[in-house]
Amino acid sequence: MGRAAKPVRKAPIAEDGLAAPDDRDGDVGDTNASDVAGLAPTAPPGDLFERVGRFLREKGFPHEGLPGREFHALRYDIAHASLRVILESSDEGERSCVLALAMLPVRVPERRRAAVAEALCRINYVTGNGVFEMDFRDGEIRVRTFADLGAGYADAIVDRALGTAIGGADKYFAALMAVAYGNADPAQVLELAQKGSERGLQ
Repeated sequence: MGRAAKPVRKAPIAEDGLAAPDDRDGDVGDTNASDVAGLAPTAPPGDLFERVGRFLREKGFPHEGLPGREFHALRYDIAHASLRVILESSDEGERSCVLALAMLPVRVPERRRAAVAEALCRINYVTGNGVFEMDFRDGEIRVRTFADLGAGYADAIVDRALGTAIGGADKYFAALMAVAYGNADPAQVLELAQKGSERGLQ
């Protein structure tokens, strides 16, 4: 896929749309982006793939676009890692959406995949937006969010999907690594994430 763009920002960022993940159990890495309910859609010229690329350029994100596969890839630094992030555009028929995927730069050892799967289930159970997934074949973990553009394209909707995926990875990364590599109890993943957030605020 070529060399990925270098990250230009550190999460969390509150002032430019990709805000800090908060500590509430409700959304995976909830953002401070505007509530999109009732948001008047804005539709700049071009197809969905082009609009997403324009959005990333206007936000100042170096990225690589792959038109044939309809996605844009970028790198984003969080507190303890550099994420590979993909925004995949789908504008076929009556369905128009953007899928945001934030891939953690680790592979969970096979012997710990069952424990990490339990931890991910516990995280997903308390979240309302965004989901953690693990590929049992190679141990890759990612956060997936979905932006339904049925009402029309708006940058804020894509911004929220992107921010939620990145925020979720940032919020739970250290706790998941403790389960994957430090033999932490997966039943404690939410507590570990909370403690990590509290330390980060001090």
